[in-house]
Amino acid sequence: MALFSVDSQMNINLARGYAVDIPVVVYRSDNTPYQMIPEMDTLTFTVKQTVSSPPLIQKVLDSPVVPLGLADTTALPYGTYLYDLVLTHTEAGDSWVETILGPRRFHLNANDDGLMEEYRKLLTSEYKTKPKLTSWLLWLLSEGVSYRSMFLEFLDAFYLDSAVGLQLDVIGKIVGVERLLSFYPSGGESPLMNDETYRMVIKSKIIQNTWKGTLDELYEAWAVLFPDVRYFQIQDLQDMTYNVVIMGAFTQLERELIANGYIIPKPEGVRINLLTITDTSGLPLFAYDMDTYLLSGYTSHWAEAQ
Repeated sequence: MALFSVDSQMNINLARGYAVDIPVVVYRSDNTPYQMIPEMDTLTFTVKQTVSSPPLIQKVLDSPVVPLGLADTTALPYGTYLYDLVLTHTEAGDSWVETILGPRRFHLNANDDGLMEEYRKLLTSEYKTKPKLTSWLLWLLSEGVSYRSMFLEFLDAFYLDSAVGLQLDVIGKIVGVERLLSFYPSGGESPLMNDETYRMVIKSKIIQNTWKGTLDELYEAWAVLFPDVRYFQIQDLQDMTYNVVIMGAFTQLERELIANGYIIPKPEGVRINLLTITDTSGLPLFAYDMDTYLLSGYTSHWAEAQ
């Protein structure tokens, strides 16, 4: 296994304790390279256990290079973490922040050469000079390393964010959702979901399977499924029903998935009384005596029931 590699999806594989400088190229929306401006731009590289957990590694940088040293990873257990890369621009007292990359996998594996050398040191003095015993021991270790690599590759193959085809079908079967929809989408679209849609539906099903029934969890789940600017609000009517208002630019298939119960979890015995989906074009919805990013006055957008 390589000491350091980056795959086509920008997932990082790194041997624990290995020092490396990772170059970063930031692109504009038109795919042209962006040059960082000294004293105005900073890059923040953060590694976490989960999206919401505290940072395990964090580097704030004024140049497009992420330096990882021995001390950054030595104390971390082997396994898969998440990382992101954020650009912050400050000018004339104002700042804007943009996530350049993330979350992506940050996989920490064993330094195979170092591991085998550590075991070689455990040989007592009477055996250290015995070539046959040493070769036999290193062969056993190399076999173990090969099996470990195979299992790590197996885990990577079924990582939800990068799994495709049959791999997604297996994950869907485990969590309890089929690739074939229970309804026929409008517009002649196939009821057999493509990988991108199926991945979102699988994530939704995982959320439904683990949801504890609180509103806060619903809002957090929505942010995971739709990280761009698409909002929703729930009005609990206190009679075992609730209204749902969803705002943003959704495809027709996404709207139909929501309407058919594939996205929003619902407690058993509770009914969704009203579901409203509207494209506000970035404007808040109309509401009396309110002035927030979701609800505002007469300059806002009128909701239209679907």
